[in-house]
Amino acid sequence: MKKMIMLFSLLIAFSCEDKSSDEDKDDDKKVSCDELESNMWAEYNKLVGEYNSSGVTQATCSSAKAAIEAVRPCSTSDPDFYNDLNDASTLVNSMCS
Repeated sequence: MKKMIMLFSLLIAFSCEDKSSDEDKDDDKKVSCDELESNMWAEYNKLVGEYNSSGVTQATCSSAKAAIEAVRPCSTSDPDFYNDLNDASTLVNSMCS
């Protein structure tokens, strides 16, 4: 009987450990998308600032476009963010042309 209880305890411990590991991976993914989004908006705001003051540089256009493309996979499950991202991309393309 003690062996059965010990076996069940080990099974429960391992299943709980696996579940928490999966949750950690989801948190890492979310943090990564949050960081990508934050970077994208920072690059976008930098581009808008240049556009409103001295004119945009090719380097800023390239980094803003790259930041938008990097965050695109994160927008697939969020329709509002997807629309915001497309709007930002359209504005970036118009400022950089």
